[in-house]
Amino acid sequence: MHIGAWWQHECGVKILCSYDEAEDDIYMCDPYDESGKVVEPSTTAQKVMLKHFRTLAKAKKR
Repeated sequence: MHIGAWWQHECGVKILCSYDEAEDDIYMCDPYDESGKVVEPSTTAQKVMLKHFRTLAKAKKR
């Protein structure tokens, strides 16, 4: 199952992310800002996103 959500990056850019439950991994669908620079979430933000997506995945199964 894939779940998508917008994530507000620390620098203010919104990143469209997809969570792959089978792989338990997050993919950035559009990681570029307006200048073409790749924006990556911090390690802490990635951990928070994984926790959030896991919660969403459990809720969808109910």
